[in-house]
Amino acid sequence: QEGEWGLESKCDDNLPVVAFNLKLEKDYGFGVDDSALNAIRLECLHTRQLITSSQGQWGDWKGSKRCPRHTVITGVRMRSEGSGKKDNVAAVDMDVECTNLVGAVDPEILKGHGLMGTYANYCEWFRCPKGHYICGLKTQVQPNKGRSGDDTALNDVIFTCCVPNDITIDWSSL
Repeated sequence: QEGEWGLESKCDDNLPVVAFNLKLEKDYGFGVDDSALNAIRLECLHTRQLITSSQGQWGDWKGSKRCPRHTVITGVRMRSEGSGKKDNVAAVDMDVECTNLVGAVDPEILKGHGLMGTYANYCEWFRCPKGHYICGLKTQVQPNKGRSGDDTALNDVIFTCCVPNDITIDWSSL
């Protein structure tokens, strides 16, 4: 995995994340350098604060996907391609798990916007401990390698989990 780690970005007051948006470069086809997933943006509960860590320079934001009412993001599963092809792309997509922290409802899975990935595989789910939720992230992004390089953009991500001990969350507004 190549790239520089960005700064951790967290929701104010450790509020939970309720939506996500992916910045993706489209697949230009055979012989053209693609980078796929370039950035992840998360939206915090109540404040609509948008958080992101470092991001690649290519692609467009594909539109926010929001957890159903009364749920927050508690898990994430990345999809990525391994190296070895002529055009490596690393991360290509992401799914999230939305959970109701106060009820016994089964989690709901929101699929990302991934445009590429014929050779991509899903990683294991990252899940916050029971009663916790995702509240931040930190990403590793490869800088532009120029005309002769193979750009992969977003190579890794670390999600931060928080617990609602020291904050008041109005769950009725979820």
